[in-house]
Amino acid sequence: MYGLPLAQELGCNQTALGRRYDDVIETILMGMLWSGQTQTMMPKLHSKNLPGMALIRSMYLIREDDVIAWRDANNCTSSGAPAALRIPAPPRRHKLGTSSGSFWR
Repeated sequence: MYGLPLAQELGCNQTALGRRYDDVIETILMGMLWSGQTQTMMPKLHSKNLPGMALIRSMYLIREDDVIAWRDANNCTSSGAPAALRIPAPPRRHKLGTSSGSFWR
């Protein structure tokens, strides 16, 4: 289910997808037109085979126009791939050991 096993190995309990409001509407319409079903994507799905893991769609209520406005306001460019913006990567997190275990910084 969308990289959940890898997320679990890294110590995470959720994986986020960038599905926007417009994607949800398009998916509902495609389902109605192609299969005659009225179904939608839920904003949060709990994994049935990986306990404690969830898939979230954190941009579920954000319109595509708002994403484009943010991109333009922050001088981001697109590589042409649907979900690829060229934004400087944040510093990598390093796993640090402590006497009581480890934590992420």
